[in-house]
Amino acid sequence: MKKFIVCLLKVLAVFTGWLALSRVADMYFEHTAVSRLFADLIVFVGVVLVSYVFWLIDHKSFKVVNIEEPFKNIFKGILIGAVWVGVPLVILFIMGKARIVSVNHVDYFILWIISCFFSSVMQGLLIKGYIYQLIEHTYGFAAAVVVSTVLFTVMHHGVFEAGPMTILNIASSSVAFSFMLRYSETIILPITAHFVWNLLGGMVLGAESLAHGYPALLNIAFNESVLFDNAHKLEGSVLVLLINIVFILTLAILIHKKEHKTTAKAKV
Repeated sequence: MKKFIVCLLKVLAVFTGWLALSRVADMYFEHTAVSRLFADLIVFVGVVLVSYVFWLIDHKSFKVVNIEEPFKNIFKGILIGAVWVGVPLVILFIMGKARIVSVNHVDYFILWIISCFFSSVMQGLLIKGYIYQLIEHTYGFAAAVVVSTVLFTVMHHGVFEAGPMTILNIASSSVAFSFMLRYSETIILPITAHFVWNLLGGMVLGAESLAHGYPALLNIAFNESVLFDNAHKLEGSVLVLLINIVFILTLAILIHKKEHKTTAKAKV
């Protein structure tokens, strides 16, 4: 019981620390390119420092961030992110459910991209970094998946107003990130996939709803359809849920084969 309480208090301390810092950053920085960059950078640095402090408290008993084959996993993450966004969009365009309605001029777009990068890395470090590794180290993979998924969904609190499909998509995305982490043994893969989803789907194509006033180069209009919750876009699509399920099942098979192979080698 004591172990559970200590673990719970650590998770709550890190998560509420992020929540407080992000609220303060949003309060004092407007939604302009430079202000958003400073806000996301401050929250990113805060998450890194808090995670490091708690890791020291745990006497470095587990690895928080593992960087294995970075270029290979960045490539895989880009590919997964592109498929994640591209497949449902292509299907919706073919079905006549989506169309490009305008092209926008965005000032300081490179600053918005950098800000989006810091935000994506911060979320990955917060949810799949210290908190995830602490729970996996203490209670195992399944517990880490469940808790990190709940926290990831809470982070995107706007989904609770959007509808059940959006909630399922956010939650299943987090599960997919956990399986990516388990398979690659590095946080690089899920962070890259998440960043590409936000950059390509949200900021370039305008097919995803991003928080904090992130702009988009294109405006894609979606017809009213059973595919979507309320006013949300791709994150409310049943097609994204299906792709998430395919990702999860595929990764589960690959993980099983990889771990079976490792076990077989250990017995030799």
